[in-house]
Formats: sequence, structure tokens, C-alpha cells
Amino acid sequence: MTSIASKNFTKLVFAIIVHVLFLLSIFHIYFQSPVLQNLPEPGLDAEDEVAVADRVVVFVADGLRAESFLKHGANRSLFLQDIILSKGIFGISHTRVPTESRPGHVALFAGIYEDPSAVFKGWKKNPVNFDTVFNRSYMSFAWGSPDILSIFSNEEKEHNIHAHHYTEDIVSFSGNSNTSALDTWVFDRVKEYYLLPENQITLFNKNKIIVFLHLLGLDTAGHVYKPYSSLFSENLVIVDKGIQQTVNLIEKITKNDQKTAYIFTSDHGMTDKGSHGSGHPSETETPFVAWGAGIKYWKNIGKKQHQNKTVMISQTSVPRFDMNQADVTPLISALLSLAVPKNNCGILPRQYLNASMNYITRQAWKNAEQLYQQYYFWKQKFSKKQFQWSFTNTEKKFESIIENLRQKTLAAADFHSNEMETKLDSYIQTTLEAIEYYQTYFKYELFTAFSLSMLGWILIVIGHVMNIQSMYKEITRAFKFKTLLILCAIYGYNFLQNNPLHVTVFFMLPVLLWTPVFANFKKYSIVINRKTVVQTVLFVGCIELCVGLVGLLSSIIPASIICFTGYWECYAG
Repeated sequence: MTSIASKNFTKLVFAIIVHVLFLLSIFHIYFQSPVLQNLPEPGLDAEDEVAVADRVVVFVADGLRAESFLKHGANRSLFLQDIILSKGIFGISHTRVPTESRPGHVALFAGIYEDPSAVFKGWKKNPVNFDTVFNRSYMSFAWGSPDILSIFSNEEKEHNIHAHHYTEDIVSFSGNSNTSALDTWVFDRVKEYYLLPENQITLFNKNKIIVFLHLLGLDTAGHVYKPYSSLFSENLVIVDKGIQQTVNLIEKITKNDQKTAYIFTSDHGMTDKGSHGSGHPSETETPFVAWGAGIKYWKNIGKKQHQNKTVMISQTSVPRFDMNQADVTPLISALLSLAVPKNNCGILPRQYLNASMNYITRQAWKNAEQLYQQYYFWKQKFSKKQFQWSFTNTEKKFESIIENLRQKTLAAADFHSNEMETKLDSYIQTTLEAIEYYQTYFKYELFTAFSLSMLGWILIVIGHVMNIQSMYKEITRAFKFKTLLILCAIYGYNFLQNNPLHVTVFFMLPVLLWTPVFANFKKYSIVINRKTVVQTVLFVGCIELCVGLVGLLSSIIPASIICFTGYWECYAG
């Protein structure tokens, strides 16, 4: 009896270990952080150029989709409407999933899209520190929600960002409070702050300043009242008036010195149901308006620089200059002539900049070199392989093309030429492709190993259910020796290739799980006949059908009823 209990306990421990490895392999495949640590700092010349702007003011209307902003020719945003028509530029900023506030703001100010490893922090913050435009600025000032500001301002980060936020208890999704109060609070506090003379001096006399206003009211209004509601539109009007008030205040303080650039955008959109998080265009398409120092007026841009897409703004057809959300980071860096944040993956939208060809190309070169440092880090990490034949043609091609393009771009040394721009475009695009390739380096191999391991484990469980007894006892010494040789070969190869230990374990797992299956192949073929296969398929099909019905019912029946039913079955049945 004790022997049977001991065997069952051993099987239980083995099953737990296998499932832990399954879980870890999934996290390694899909939840790796794209943030690289220990990247080299930019050179001293990265910020030595006189910037086209001394300060950048960023308004982020949380949860505002492009469709809501453009509705009826943007007649709910009369100030921004006038800005676009008279001196600004408009485009659609394309976000990525998940369309949530934290990843959206990280993309805007760090140039990083969703960090999957944030799942370990409940998606509330990134588990690793990352570089931002706030770190690179001389000083940054921010007002808004504590959830967003804490991403960029906490005890672990630089102290050059001064954050002012309201308390979480005033954020309500009940519908019993005025959602625009969240935005009014921000505009009022900005006004109070800059009415003080000492704060005006910093804003006027210093450069490389960033002012960030996070406006949560529209997101709350969208969740509570839906984006098409009149209350949402009223909130949008209040946001527009608050932006006008803030712009007028800053222009007055800086004596209209023409050194302030303004950006208005959103972190994500929203569906008609008031939800966001997935990849529907209403969630991924957000408005982007820019004007002021260093920003081109759309009428001064040639037709070749936009994609022949237009929008109607107050009965005027205005060209769209679309961009990816992460491109905002190098744009802010270029306006202030900052070093681009180290993990940025955005591309400078050069058509937005109103500056000399020399200035624009230099800023694009900084962007290209920042991306190159990421590529070089990845290349060095995987170049420690002992077997040169294991380098794929893709790796060799990337290395050859990128180094060739980089040398040609350096050799050109003429930041005024169109040829330089063309080479930079090729250099940046190829570098980004190489970074993406290395970020998913083991993805397909590990997924194959995971699938084989899962299938092997299923067969082991089937063998246990079908009473294929003493599976491990039937394994001969010769078979065990062959298995050991294969495991040693896999370990040795991965060790010489400098692959991480956990990756090596993931590659060894399929061999361990398939060993008892192959050793008892004849028993499997006898027990698992046509009849049992049909029964198994029918059983699995019924399970799938039940799961589907439960999913369907859970989307129709209120959760409270389901919870009550579960409670009744547990305690009354």
C-alpha cells in the first residue's frame, strides 16, 4: 500500500513539474519584455544641436477615438478645428493592441509597444525600468490621473518630472458624477501653477521642457455614457476650451516667443459599447494634431508626403498625415533635440517637421543610430554561437545589409541631400526588421517543442487511463541509454551555443515525455484501437461543445445568476 502511495505521489510531482514547465515555456514564448537593459548611452553630440523648440506641450485625451473627434467636421473642438485649418497638421495615430491606457502612454513617451511581461504586475505598470522623453528632458511637468503619472514618476525613476495628480476616489464610473470634472481639475491646476512667478521663469528661460496634461474625462464619459452620447460631446467641448485656455496662458507667459510646440492626441480609442482593449479601428485609430515651433502647416507640405487620404474639417478637405503611435517619441525628441529614448521603436515622421533639411536629417540619423544600438545588442547576444554553420541566412543577410547601409550613410556625410534621406529610410526599416527577428528568435522552435511536449504528455495520460501498466518498467537499458545520449547531445549543443538554461530544458522536455511512449509503442497500438479513438474524439467533442455553450450562456446570462447557481450547487446539492 505504501509502495502504491509512493508511486502515485511520484506521478503527481512529475505531473506538477511538467505543467510548470508548460506554463514557463508559454511565458517565455509570448511574454518576454522588449525592453533591453544596459544599452549604451547616446554620444555627447546627441543633444548638442540648437532645437527648433524650447518646450513641448502634450495634451492626451484619454479614450478619444478619431471618429468622435472628426464627427461633423470636428465641430465639437472649435479651437483645434481652427488650429488645423490655420497653422497645424492633422493625422491618424495608429495604436497597437492591447488598446489600454498604460501601453498607449508608454508608446507615446517611450516609443515602446506593449511589454508582455507587464502581466506579472497585473498590467498596471512595467516590471522593468525604461527610458522616456521625460528622462531626457531638462525638466518635465505633468498633471492628471495617478495611474498614468505613476508610470513615469516614481521613486525608481529620475526626479526631473514633477507630477501633480488628483486622488483616485474622484474617478467614478457610476454615472453619478460629472466626468468633465477630471479634466477641469487638470486645467485649473495648470493655471494655478503657472500663475506663480517662479514657475513662469522656468517655463520661459529654460529649454528642453515638456508639459504633459493627461485628460481622463473622455475615457470615463465613454465608459459610462458611450462615445456617441451628448454628454461625451459636452465633455469634448470642455476639453477643447481647456486646451485653448492653457495654450493662451503659455503663450502669454512665454511672450509669444514662437518656441513652443503643441501636440494633441489620444492613447486609444473606444467602441460604441464604451469598451477598448482589442484591435477594432475605433480602438486603434486616434486623432493627432500638432502645431507651433518646428511643426509644418499642412498647406506647406507637398502632395507626395501624404497618402492621398483626406478628412473633412469644417467643410475643408484636409490631407491626413498618418503615423504610428510610437513615432510620437522620436518626434518629441527631434523638436527638443533630445537623445531618442534607448528602447524606442518609432520612426521620426519627418513630414511633420518645419526645419532645415540638415536639422531634420540629423534628427533622423539619431533615430537610426538609436535603433542600430538595439540591433547590435541583439546581434552580439546571438553571435556567441560556437558553430558558424548554425547562423541562418537571415542573420547573415541582416548583418551584411545593415552594416553596408550604415557605412554608406556615414560615407555620404551630406545631411542636405535627398540621397541621404533615401539611405536613412532603408537603414531604419531594415534595422527594425532585424530587431523584430531577434525578438522572436526562438519563438517557432520553442512553440514546436512545446507542441511536441504537450502531445507526448497527452499520450502518457491516455496510457494511464487505458491501463497501460508499468510503462517505465518496460523501458530497456539500451533504450534509456539512447535517450540519455540524445539528452546529452541537446544539452551540449545548447551549452556551446550559449543558450539560456531554461531554453535548453524546454528543448529537452519532448524527449523525456516521448521516451515512455516510444518504449511502449506496441502496447499503445494494441490498446488504442479504432473504437477507442472514435470514443475519445466523441468525448473531446462533447467537452468542446459544453465549453462553447457555457461561454455563450455566460455572455447572455448575467454573471450574478451564474454565481448564484454555482453557490446553490455547491452548498445545496
